[in-house]
Amino acid sequence: MACGVAGASGRVDRALLILLRYTGIRPKSARELIWSELEEGDMMFVRKQNAKRPSGEKPIPVPSVAAQAIRALPKTSMFVFPSKRTERAWSETWVSKQWRKAQKDAGLTVRHLYDLKHLRITELRAGLMDDVKVAAAAGMKSVESVQNSYAQIDRAELHRQVDSMNKV
Repeated sequence: MACGVAGASGRVDRALLILLRYTGIRPKSARELIWSELEEGDMMFVRKQNAKRPSGEKPIPVPSVAAQAIRALPKTSMFVFPSKRTERAWSETWVSKQWRKAQKDAGLTVRHLYDLKHLRITELRAGLMDDVKVAAAAGMKSVESVQNSYAQIDRAELHRQVDSMNKV
């Protein structure tokens, strides 16, 4: 598992980082996730009840790798990822600290926690090749949000394409 998630030591913090890595949801939404916001059936979805925007209440598919990690967690609190000390949601500082530690333990360059969202949206754009589906998969309000905030150009591929156009 790339990007430092494998470096997470505890089962709960590892599951939280896997959820962030494979869904692209906001760190605050993941930290404050409660069991009733998980929809189970053939597949797992996250549907935030108090999202930042109404569009954030759309169901977000949880890939099986993240769903398995979540299903393995004990239900000791209303929160999916409770603090061991308080049984409340973890603080942003604590989650960022765990993310930094996981990356260092994996021997990676330390990146911001929000970079997991950017990584996931970039992967979705490359894999789905349809920004309407990307917006739906990430629970974003619009295609424009995807295009304005997450569109990235593979510079090497761009160079190859431009160069191939100029072959004589």
